[in-house]
This record gives sequence, structure tokens and C-alpha cells, in this order.
Amino acid sequence: MPRRRLLCTRDLPETQRPRGSTPPQVLTDAILLSVDVLPLLLGRLYPSIGQLVSLFRRVCKTWHAVLTSSMPSWRDQLGQLRLDGTFGYGDEVVGFDSPCDVEALPDGACCVADWGSRRLQIFSRYVNLVCPSGIRLIRPATESTFQPVAVACDGEALFVSEALAHQRVIKLRLDEGYVGGAAMLASYEFGPDDDPHRPGLAGRAIQGGSVRPGGLCVSNGTLFVCSRGLIPQSSCIHGFDLMLRKLYTFGDVGSTRRGAFRAPSAIAAHEGCLYVADELAHHVTVWELKPGAAAQSDGIELPSPPTFRRGIGSEGDAPGLFNGPSGVGIVGGVLVVSERSGRRVQVLTLEGGPLQVLSIGSDTNFRVCSVLGGLCVSGPRVWVADSGLSVLHALSWQRKPPAPTAEPHEPV
Repeated sequence: MPRRRLLCTRDLPETQRPRGSTPPQVLTDAILLSVDVLPLLLGRLYPSIGQLVSLFRRVCKTWHAVLTSSMPSWRDQLGQLRLDGTFGYGDEVVGFDSPCDVEALPDGACCVADWGSRRLQIFSRYVNLVCPSGIRLIRPATESTFQPVAVACDGEALFVSEALAHQRVIKLRLDEGYVGGAAMLASYEFGPDDDPHRPGLAGRAIQGGSVRPGGLCVSNGTLFVCSRGLIPQSSCIHGFDLMLRKLYTFGDVGSTRRGAFRAPSAIAAHEGCLYVADELAHHVTVWELKPGAAAQSDGIELPSPPTFRRGIGSEGDAPGLFNGPSGVGIVGGVLVVSERSGRRVQVLTLEGGPLQVLSIGSDTNFRVCSVLGGLCVSGPRVWVADSGLSVLHALSWQRKPPAPTAEPHEPV
């Protein structure tokens, strides 16, 4: 049986039709609506559409109210991050000049990489946030061009990266203070050979260095160093042993895939995974550490490089999106990320679900001047370096105490 062809149009009478025109003759398998019939039908349907939208809104509000009343919020379940105070700017005792990074030490102290003052400042304890005490200053012996940009600690020594006069990573003794300078236990100078995307530059002089080391992290006897190359595609992460002997390099160098780095700025380790903040890619990548050795070199077993697992976030202002992530850490089982361009600190689940957005500063002028750098976690305390204001922000993770459980009654 042939299909029925329908034509839905409103033609003009022959007396009103323009001279030489003919009625529509085209038939299709669908209903053909003329230009003047379509607005008429939409006008008739408009009241019904408006009522449908209103009904949909009422259903959504009711459903949201049910969820809000029946499910506790994430803050009731986990906790929240709170800004306790800021110190360092204009202080006679503590004075920073563009601090870039901060690292927690085993005894509860923190070490600040103060780039402008060319030194490391260690605070052993805190009387309050306004006047910290127990300050020690560390600088390499016989070094006048020391400008630290990142610092890490393995419990016995400090690892510091420099990225101006020297493109290198050095190892300093932790128990030596400012007088006479700290002994340099080991060092690694980056050169053109460390740029994996441009090996042809080996042996050529490059002004300012071809690789700029940045954020540091120590995990399972391996030092991870973020590095930026001459071009974003040559950025990667290097793995060293604790005597600064290079083990491997990882990151999809020269690739545009999710696992490729553009400008890795900070790195943190947690439960067998590495969390890397990429400032130019505006996301955090998660890498899994592999146990066991992959190869041997001069009788030394080389560990396997980490494997890319997933990415968290992308560029944007909404919660869960980033604007230049510059610091990363884990506190209370959640992920904390500081943003250089966004001037805020975000709290997310380890899978990337947004939990909290904390703006640093209470007024607009304060936030505009802020340039957040690296962060560290020491117990419930989170320290965030601010190179724009030359201060250190102190935040605390407040976990909700568990609800008391009623003791069972003994039978009488």
C-alpha cells in the first residue's frame, strides 16, 4: 500500500495571488508547514509549554528540598577548610619577599622558599599567627645567588630547586642553620640534555637555561621534580634518587593528550599516587606509582615510571575548574588546590568532585594583589605561599566529630 503524502499549507485565493504565481505543487513524505502557519501553531501551543515549564520547576524545587532534608551536606560528613590568618607582610620578625613554596617538616615546623630574600625560613613552633618564634634561616655556604623556588623534605635533608641564576636542584643538610651556611650534600644542574623534546640542543649555550625546575615531592625514596622546557610540549617530570642521580622522565612529551604536561607547577604524593598541578593546562593529573624495577643501570635497579590514570578539572571559574593551579596537597582525605590566577583555594574529592571554594582575602583589593603559590599540609594545618603579597596564609581543616552512639541497655 503506497504511503500517503500530506500537504499542510495555506494558499492565497486566486484573486490575491501575485500575477504569474502558481499554487504549491511539491508534496513530501512529511507535513509541510508554510511560513505563516508555523507561528500560528506555536502561538496556540505556547500556553501549554509555559504550564509545562512551571510544573517542571515546581518538581525540581520539591525534589531538591527532599534531598536537602534527607541527606547531610558534605561539610557535615567530612569537614571544611577555614582561613585562620596571614602573617609575614610588614612584620619586623618575619619578613618575606615573594615566597614561592612552603614545605612541612617532620617536627611540625614549616620551611618557606623565600625567592626574593634568597633564603629558606624555618619556623619551628608558633605562639600565634602574628608572631611566630623559633626562626632559622638556611642558605647554602659560599652561595650569593641562591634563589629558591620550591622545597621538599625527606626527614633528614632539604631538597631545593632554583630557576634563575642556576637551573638546578640541590640537597642541603637540615640540621644546620644560617651561620656559616648549610652544607650542600648533592646537586644536579639541568641543561639542554634534560629537555626531552629537543635533544638536538645538547652542547649549545642557551641563555637562561633550557629547563626550569619547579615543584618538588619526595615519595618512597624518589625525588620528583617538575620542569618546564623552552616550549610547553617539552615540560615533564624527572625522577631522582635521594643522592640526585637521575632515574627517569615521564609525561607524554610533545603530545597533546591528557597525560601531557604544559607547565607542571606542583606535585604531591598520596597512597601510591602522584597528583600534579599543571598551571598552563589548568588541570590536575593523577599518576599511579608502580612498584618494582623496570631496568638496571650500572648495577642499580631503576624503578618504573608512574602511569597516567586520570585528569581532574579544566579551565574555568566554576567549582571544580581551575585558573592556573599552582599548589596541590591532601588533607583529611580530600584534595586541596591553590590557584595562581584564580586567587582561591579549592577543596575537592580525590576523584575531582568539587566540595568547597575559598577566596583568599576579604576585600577585592586584597584578592587582586594575591598571587598564590605552593602549599603544604602539616596535620590539620594547610600553609599557602603568596608571592604577590609576600605573606603566608594559614588555613585549618576542621573535621566534624563523630556523632555519639547510644550505649545498648542491659536487660534487667
